[in-house]
Amino acid sequence: MDTHIKECQQNYGQIKENITLEKFPKPFVPNITSNKTYRYLLAHKKESKYKATQYYITFRLQPQIQKICGYQYPTLVPTAVASTIKANNYIKTLSYDKSQVNFAEKWLEQVFSEALQIRDDNKYADDVLQLYEVNVIGFDCLKSATTLIFKNIKSMKYEIIDRSGSRSCPIHIIVKLIDNSIHLKFIDAKNYVSSNMELDDFLRDIGKVELSDDIIRQS
Repeated sequence: MDTHIKECQQNYGQIKENITLEKFPKPFVPNITSNKTYRYLLAHKKESKYKATQYYITFRLQPQIQKICGYQYPTLVPTAVASTIKANNYIKTLSYDKSQVNFAEKWLEQVFSEALQIRDDNKYADDVLQLYEVNVIGFDCLKSATTLIFKNIKSMKYEIIDRSGSRSCPIHIIVKLIDNSIHLKFIDAKNYVSSNMELDDFLRDIGKVELSDDIIRQS
């Protein structure tokens, strides 16, 4: 954008009739250029070794409308958050709520800790370059997570390094911990399914399991 502005200023806003192309054209293939693991395998003719992500973390945020002193209107505040860790050898559930001081930061710290195992379980051979991103999947809750969790974290250990999508509908948010190389990539699965799909339908679709009535009522 800065280059475009400079060129417009030099031409006094006039449209350029002649276009200078780059000497070597560059293909637009973001699915390759943005994934250094696939890019490495493609360059070494090892595409067959590329594998889908098998292990991941999920999260679910529980907000509540409350009247806060100093605010004219009621506002959403986080009251609880839970995650499920799907690793190679185990499945673990984490849950934190407002009865614990700074529960959102404690949850995020624990998720980063669990992400070490998820990264190792998804790891390729040592000679293959790999992204150190661990997927944290939510459903129709990324906007509220941005507002209610990330904006209220007081610790300086965390940093949002990428936020793709619009302000009202983020596609993903990448958060890193200052003192290690792991990045958590928070993904809103709602962006990748039909607009009329609900959470229970999504869980049935990806898990291929039938939820009992008790579980549905608790979700």
